Amino acid sequence: MDILDKINNHLNERKSKFDYEIYHKSYTSAVDTALRYAEVKGYTTDSDEVTTLVGFGPKKPSRGKTVQVHIPLYKNDKPQRKALHITVYNRDVDGNTYELTTYIL
Repeated sequence: MDILDKINNHLNERKSKFDYEIYHKSYTSAVDTALRYAEVKGYTTDSDEVTTLVGFGPKKPSRGKTVQVHIPLYKNDKPQRKALHITVYNRDVDGNTYELTTYIL
């Protein structure tokens, strides 16, 4: 195990502070993790809105860039005043390239 793997393992062990995995190999994996985070918190999303905002929205971040997406949330099929905020940063490293930050606000 090289030093980069040790660092990634250490940082992923710290995820107890977070309720989701922080580092991902793909942009899609990071977005899927954020959507699961919302479900765990008791919210749902509209798949058409997710497709529009993520699929047709900003492209995945290039090296050293960040992409932000805000997805409306629902509870019991009623729109909430909160949204799922997803920020994905491309760390420009081999392996787990994308760093996810997500929260509900």
